[in-house]
Amino acid sequence: MALRLLVAVFAATPVLVIAASGSTGTVSAHEHRTVAENYEFVVGWTGEPAIGSQPNAVDLRITFFAGGVPEEQEEGEEAEGEAVEGEPVVGAEETLNVTVSTGGGAASTEVPLEPAFGEEGAYEGGPIIPTQPGDYTFV
Repeated sequence: MALRLLVAVFAATPVLVIAASGSTGTVSAHEHRTVAENYEFVVGWTGEPAIGSQPNAVDLRITFFAGGVPEEQEEGEEAEGEAVEGEPVVGAEETLNVTVSTGGGAASTEVPLEPAFGEEGAYEGGPIIPTQPGDYTFV
């Protein structure tokens, strides 16, 4: 009995170490968009990957860069100079809504944005229940 337990622990250890270390690589489906040269919008789902028929919401983060949005670095590429910090944009929920569409725009819904709890410049819109597989567009 003790031998089986020992074998089970040793067999499970590599799986747990890989899962805990994150070395499998995480992928964010959030998209970065530059708006009016000085604003960066990062938009996606609050729960990724989005699963059909499961409640989800739009996740939007807005940052202002006085000198313009810095260019994104490719993975493994070193940044030149100092990292540029932006300022989170607060109050956007008063003037912005998001329209979520799918199926070539055949189905769309407009949702208001609300500030995300405890994080300046972060907003959520929803809830939305994705019902069709495929790409969703956030405008």
